[in-house]
This record gives sequence, structure tokens and C-alpha cells, in this order.
Amino acid sequence: MKKNFGSDKSISLILRIALTVLIICVGATFLHVYDIKNVFEKNTLKSYEGHVDTAVEEVKYQIDILKNIMNSFEKNMEGASLNEEINDVILRQEMYAKGYTFYYLAPNSVLVGSEENKYNDDLYKALQKISAYYYTENYVCLPAKNYFTDPEFCDSILGIKKLQDENGGDYYLIVKRDLSGILNIETFDYLNSMGCFAIIEGDGDVIAHSETFNKYLSGNNNIYNAIYAKSSKTNKAQNQINLIKKNIYSEISFSTKIDDENGDNLLVYAGEISNSHDMYYLYFFEAKTLNKMVQGVTIRSFIICLFMILVMVALIIFVWITLNESNDLIIKLAYIDEVTEGYNYNYFRRHVSQILQNNRETPYLMLRFDIMNFRYINESYGHDRADKVLMATVKQFEKVFDPQRELCVRVNSDQFVAIVINDIEFEEKYMRYLKGISDNANEAMIKYPIRLKMGMYQVRKEDQNVDLMIDRANAARKSVDVTSNNLTATYSDNIISNMRKVDAIESEMDKSLKNGEFKIYIQPKWDIVKDEIMGGEALVRWIKNDGSMVYPSDFIPIFESNGFIETLDFYMLEQLCIKMKEMRKEGKKYRFFPISVNQSRVLINNPDYVKNVEKTLKRYETDFSKIQLEITENLFFDQQDKMVDVVGQLKKLGLELAMDDFGSGYSSLNILKDVPFDILKIDKDFFDESIISKASSVILKKIFEMAEELDIDVICEGVETKEQVEMLKGFGCHAVQGYYYGKPMPCEEFIEKYCLIKE
Repeated sequence: MKKNFGSDKSISLILRIALTVLIICVGATFLHVYDIKNVFEKNTLKSYEGHVDTAVEEVKYQIDILKNIMNSFEKNMEGASLNEEINDVILRQEMYAKGYTFYYLAPNSVLVGSEENKYNDDLYKALQKISAYYYTENYVCLPAKNYFTDPEFCDSILGIKKLQDENGGDYYLIVKRDLSGILNIETFDYLNSMGCFAIIEGDGDVIAHSETFNKYLSGNNNIYNAIYAKSSKTNKAQNQINLIKKNIYSEISFSTKIDDENGDNLLVYAGEISNSHDMYYLYFFEAKTLNKMVQGVTIRSFIICLFMILVMVALIIFVWITLNESNDLIIKLAYIDEVTEGYNYNYFRRHVSQILQNNRETPYLMLRFDIMNFRYINESYGHDRADKVLMATVKQFEKVFDPQRELCVRVNSDQFVAIVINDIEFEEKYMRYLKGISDNANEAMIKYPIRLKMGMYQVRKEDQNVDLMIDRANAARKSVDVTSNNLTATYSDNIISNMRKVDAIESEMDKSLKNGEFKIYIQPKWDIVKDEIMGGEALVRWIKNDGSMVYPSDFIPIFESNGFIETLDFYMLEQLCIKMKEMRKEGKKYRFFPISVNQSRVLINNPDYVKNVEKTLKRYETDFSKIQLEITENLFFDQQDKMVDVVGQLKKLGLELAMDDFGSGYSSLNILKDVPFDILKIDKDFFDESIISKASSVILKKIFEMAEELDIDVICEGVETKEQVEMLKGFGCHAVQGYYYGKPMPCEEFIEKYCLIKE
């Protein structure tokens, strides 16, 4: 069973593809990681710039608050002249504005504060010295050492207001805000963790700085000198620092890089604090800090990508090992049928060309066949036992035919295709093959006869297209008349023409049934002794809505072949029951005659057949004695035990049963021995006056005598002449059916003519 259908080539191809994908992935990973590095660095720098802007806005906000507090202080100081009054105002202000310190510097240089009053002439002189900047507005200045020597005012922002008292003396209101407190609030946490933020004067002297200042610029209070000390100390570095000094007065924020002593960069952001006097900001950090962050992200990204690549490599190795070790499994999945455990249709289509190529001079037949009524084997015996029949269909082929040069596989369901040698031994092999399948079915306790409906195509030397050969064999299979004993057909050009007719009929059958195009016609049955009607037979006629008719001889064999006859037969039975119910409910008076309905082989093979018949008749409250079921004699040929059981169940329901075409087979009398029929229907071929012989006459007389003794009625069909009627009377016949007494007529016409009681 093991075959190698290029799986090694497939594995080699997979490995080549995998290696190519691996190389592409590795290259893409490096490009991806490099792109991540650039994007992260760019976004981080942009984020730093945003944090710096936020910090500067915080300083500006604090200065604006200081100005507002100064205005409140000035307003509250109105009318206060004595030191005690001034002290009270200052105390109230400090309670109101926590974190701020308030002072009153009198014209006599006495500094009044919340803690104590003291003389501070240096402060007074300093303020006088820079009074040209005050005017009459609040003034925010920097506590630079060249202005203020008092350490109390260092590292602070001062809000200063110059006013005059009633004697024309200058006095000052001062509000102090500690700068270190500003730079340590939450807004600066991120910046302080990365570098150093400082508020400076224009010449670079540091007014206030973050806690990280000493870490970067230990012992140097001038920011420019400190940066130069950390730089490469080259002319380029000095020029970069000079550029900062120049640009810092431009009233716009800017950023730059300075070469540091380690060959790296210092990244600098600087600018003016716009709502202050001579106050600027500068933030810098070492580029290596950023590089560490970028490297961390880069390494993590690379590790993740590398891990994914390793997983992919492991998966490729696993797949390769699995494919290499599971070649049989691959073949099984691709070419083995799970039901029969033989080869499947994929293998057949691939391998048949090789068989024909290797045996060019050998005549071959392409076979396409199915198991007749396999659906009922499934329904009656279950899938497990039905599958054993399918398996035997393949296994027996391997036993009977040459597995090296002949092949049979299951296509789907119970459909099979085979390529066999067309020699004188084929017929004998086929019979042994069919017997082997039947024996296996019997071993599985399946009593249903196994019959194969088969189409054959004689393969020609020039044939190349396997699918076309199979299609032609299948066309022959579809042309088989399932009502005949011969269930094989050989492909011919006429089959295609017939198939088109079949396709046309099959394409319309469901729609026509739904549209009510299948009509009930009834042919009367006549009592020739009493010369009166005694019943009728319901026959189907297909009359399309456009008035055209499809003859029963055209559609009945097709419906029997495709199984639609089951639906149609039950439809006819149901429509007849409906019509009888309508007659009973109408106000008119009717006579009800027994009406017979044909039951096909397909219908009776249904395991629920008897139950469905009973259910239908009861649903429409039908009188069981007014329904006769006609069963063809040849139904008993291959399944007599089953049919005897079915007929027995129907009899228990109270239905009358008629054997149609009695005498057409070789076991009619044997059937009568086992099956309690009520009526025998004899075809006209038995009594045609043009061919009737002495032997036929004797047989007919004996049939009538036997039937009378068995209490079985006999009806002769196809009676067309008066001579036939007289002859049949002479044989002892009482009932006939034929054109002489009436052709099949629409159900309504039959009711109007024979059933309606006219007053």
C-alpha cells in the first residue's frame, strides 16, 4: 500500500522555502529593530522637549501666581502705616498664601517681616540702584549676588513693588517664593530623573536648580562653565556654548548638542522665561542616558524577534521531522479512502494514466457503478454494517482482479470507479466479484440482495483524458433501466442524447410536482358479467402548465432510476386520499369504488413504507377497503422474504393487494403460495387473439380456476375488442380493464361519470 508520490521532493521544497523565509525574517528583523531604534529615539526626544515645555510653563505659572499675590499684598497694605499694623497684614498674608514670605522695606531701610524687624540698608540701596526698571508696575527680578548680598533672598523669586508714602519717601513691598520648592514639584520629576534643570541669569549664573544639579555640575555655579567642564573642551564645544549664550536672549526656545568629554553629546534645551526679568531656563542631559533607554528597547525588540525566529525555526524542524517520519500518514490522508481502507478517487485519477501507459497493448474497460438501493441498506442495517459492504466492494476486487494492472476505488457514498482488462475472462471474473460482495454482505447479516448498476466505456489507445473516460462510463451508468434485469450499459453516442433528455426531465421534476403538474387519471375496471363498473386504476399523467404532455414511458424509468418515483407514488396516493375526503365532505352523493395505486420497487424498499402508508390513509380518514395497492411481480425476484413480510403488514392494515403483470416471471405460482394477494392482473400478451395458442388457452383457464379456488379475483388488462371480451368470458373471466370500456381519464371526469349519483 505504501507509495512515494514525490513526498521527498515536497519536503525538499518545504525546506528550501523555509530557509528562504528564515533569511528574509532575519533581514527583516534587523531592519525592523533598526527602525524601532530610530522611531523610539525620535519620539523620546520629542517627549523630552514636551516635558521641558511643561516645566517652563510651570515656572511661568508660579511667577504669575506671585504677581497676583503681590497685587493682593499691595491692596491689603493700603492705610497701614505703623509697624504693628504692617506686621498684622504680613501675618494675614502668609496665612493666606502658604509658601510665600512677605516684607515691607521702609524708607528708613527698616525691613519689616513676620518674624522680626531689622535694618537692611544694603537691600534698600540695591533696590534703589535698579529702580530704573521698576516704574509703577510689579517687578519680578532675580536674586543675583550682584544685586543682593543678603543670603535670605538667594535662590528665590522676588516680587517687588516700589511705592511712595505721604512724605514722598520710597518704600518697597516684597514677596518671596523659594525656587527650590518649585523645581522639586511633581512636574519636574521626570526631567530631574534624566538630567538637570536650572533657572539662570543671562550670564549663566545659576539662580535655582533641581536636586540633580550637583550630580552633573558639582562645585560650579555658572552653568556655562559647568557645561564647558563636561564638554570635550575643544573650540567646537566652546562655539556651541557661545551659541547658547547668544540664542538665549532670542525669546524663543531652542535645542542643541554639545560634544562631551567622552565623545558623546550633551543635549541642551534653553530659552527665556518670558514673564520675568533676566530669568532663563536651561535643561540638559547626557545622550548616553537616552542611548541606554534606546538600547534597552532595541535589545528587547531584538530578543522578541529572535525568539519568534527561533520558534519558527523549531516549527520548521518539527514539520520537517514530522513529514519525514510520517510519509505513510501523508499518503493515507491523500490517497486512502477511510471507509473502504483502499485507495481513493484522487489516487485513481492519478494512477490510471500510469496503468494505461504501462499496458499500451492491453484492452481496458472503464467502469462506473453503484450499489442499487444502498440507501435502504444504510437505513435498515445501520452505517457500520453498510460500510462493510462498501469495504467488501474494494477488497473483493483486489482478490478477483489483478491489483497490479487493475484498480477499483470508491468515489463517494456507494459510487465506485474501476479500470479492468477487457478480455474473455472479464464476465467470469465479474460474476465471482459480485458473488464475493454478496457473501460478505450475508456474513454481515444483510439479507438485502446486492446488485450493481454499471456503466462501461471501452478505452481506446488514443484516449488520454482520464476524467473524460470516467464521465463516459458514468453516462452509460445513468442510462441503465433499473426496471429491467440487465443493470449494465456500454457507452455509445446515443447515450449522450438520451442523457440530455434525462437531464431535461430531472431539472423540471421537483418544480412540476410543486406546481401540481402531475395529474391523477383513472381507468375504469369493468365487470363483464354484470356489465357495470367495479373500480378503477389511478395512473399518473404529467401535463405541463403550457398544455404539453410528457409521456409516462419517458419519465417513469427515469424516476425509478433516480429514486424520485418514491416521492411521486406517495404523492399520487395522498392526492387520491384528498380527493376521496373532498367527495365525502361535499353535499353531493357519490358511490365509492376501490381504486388501485401502483407501488414501485423503490417505494417498497423504504423500511418506513408500511408506516407511511398507514399514516397517510388515516390522516385523510380514508376507507382502507377503497384503496388497492398494485405490486409488480418482479419485485419478488431478488427479495422475496422482504416482500412477503411487507405484504403481510399491508394485509393487516385491511388493504387489498394486487399482483401486477402476473405470469411475466418464472416464480408466479411460488409467490402465490407464500403471499396472500387479493387480485391477479394478467397482461394482454397472455390473451392476444393474434398469438394465443392452445397452450395459452389451457393456462388461462387453469389460472381462472385456481384463482377461484384460492378466492382471488382476476383482472385482465389491455382489453380493446369485443372479441377479447367474449373470449375471456369463455375462460371464466369476470373483470377486465382496457380501452374497450374506457381510456384513462382525468379524476374529475371519472368521478362525474361513474361516482356521482344523479337524482
